[in-house]
Formats: sequence, structure tokens, C-alpha cells
Amino acid sequence: MRDVVDWDRVGSVLEIGPGYGGQAELLLKAHPHLRVCVVDIPPQLYVANQYLSACFGRSVLGYKEAAEAGTLEASVLERYRVVCLATWQLPALRGVRFDLFWNSASFQEMEPAVVENYAGYVQRLVSGWLYLMNRPGGTRLASGAKHGVREP
Repeated sequence: MRDVVDWDRVGSVLEIGPGYGGQAELLLKAHPHLRVCVVDIPPQLYVANQYLSACFGRSVLGYKEAAEAGTLEASVLERYRVVCLATWQLPALRGVRFDLFWNSASFQEMEPAVVENYAGYVQRLVSGWLYLMNRPGGTRLASGAKHGVREP
């Protein structure tokens, strides 16, 4: 990745589907100048929020505090190293541009219409690089009691 991305020019990262927050932690520790916004659905966002708060303390804006703030301008986000947002908080971002979008193995778990919706936000919010690591065929189809997607 460092052969493709000039990390000196990346100041902010938007990650949709951060899992427990491990990738955000690694990015922030490898590149201390970064600001990372993680977006997920509960309860996974709760786990990421707790994990990243344990790693970075008060430099994390939790999703509850972000929701209470309402509209999230760039000036608010710049005060934190990590911002945790629920998926429905994406429209609250105003005047914010991220340098890098990161998605690792979560788009493959979603229906195409959901990925398309997120892609609209990525197009509006990201002005630089995209990192996608997903299986091209997506995940398995749902059947009976097995989880999966209706359309990969």
C-alpha cells in the first residue's frame, strides 16, 4: 500500500465497516498525523468505539457524542484523532473531505443496493484514494437458517 499511497499527503481516512477498530488503530499508530472516521452499524460500532477509546482515550469522539453534536463540520472533526459514527450519521458530515476511503471485507457482506448507497457518500466525501479489499463475488447466499445475502 505504501508504494501506491503517499501517506504524507493523507491526513484523513473514512473507513466503513471497521470491525473492532484494529485497522484504524494500526493506521493511527503507523501515521500519527492521521485523523480517522469509522462508520458502522451497532453493535459493531459500540465495540470499535470502546476499543479505540481504550487505545486513544479522549482523542476519540464517540458516536453518542457525535450524535448529540448534530451537524459535524470539519472543524469539529479536526479536534479528534478518531470519530465514530453510526451509518445514519453520514448525512451529518458537512464540508468534510477525506483523503482516503478504506473498506476491507465488509462491502462483500452487503447487498448491492447498500454498497451503492455507501458509494454515493464516498463519492461526496472522499477526494483522494480508495482502498477496497473484498471478494469480487461477494459472500454466500442466504438460505434457510444460514446467514448471507440475497444478491451478492
